[in-house]
Amino acid sequence: MNIALEKYRYYFETILENPLFANVPTSSVKDLLQITENRYCHRGTCVLDTHEISHRFFIILSGKIKAYVFDPTTDRQFTLDLLTVHDVFDLIALFGGITHKVYYQTLEPTELLCLPVASMKQWLEKNQSMHSTLLLHMVKRLHAIENKVTNIVMDDIPTRLAKLLYANMNSQTNNVEFINNLSHEELAALIGTTRSVLNRHINNFSNLGLIKVNRKRIRIADIQNLQAIISKSQT
Repeated sequence: MNIALEKYRYYFETILENPLFANVPTSSVKDLLQITENRYCHRGTCVLDTHEISHRFFIILSGKIKAYVFDPTTDRQFTLDLLTVHDVFDLIALFGGITHKVYYQTLEPTELLCLPVASMKQWLEKNQSMHSTLLLHMVKRLHAIENKVTNIVMDDIPTRLAKLLYANMNSQTNNVEFINNLSHEELAALIGTTRSVLNRHINNFSNLGLIKVNRKRIRIADIQNLQAIISKSQT
């Protein structure tokens, strides 16, 4: 990595702050930076296609990215995961060597560090504790996606929406955060529905007094009844 000293220091400190790299020696972080490239992506840029995913590993320094699947015949999308600062991808390519049809797109300006999968594997050979950390992280991510798919199969749309809002609520302010700047089309893709259907249920939640909507910002106004909707799916 041949960049200005200030930028290098920023990358170095950001990786040190990443919980995934908490037990990695600073000397190993420096070694990692020697084999990485930085990439800046504007909002709405398709970062990767399925071919590049299988050959490169990414660390998110800032911004937000969605991982999604896409059916070109119906123009439907389903968002598998939202990734932000300190997240990494693609772990399946790193550990499984499997090409899978998942796409990544930036939802806001995003900066990444990227390196060839082969180079990352060599680095992991010298940092075995990180190898275990990334495997555990992958298991947690897959478990979260499994729960999400289960919810889509088992729950109706109001329940899915209630779970999404509650999971992203700041318990101090009751404001829905992290997803608060997403369009309704993006929110719909998170729960496996269409924008028009999502709009209808958001309006219904608002009319029932469960939420208050101001532009793209949502605040939970009635936590108890929102939880009641979620609880019905668990009985």
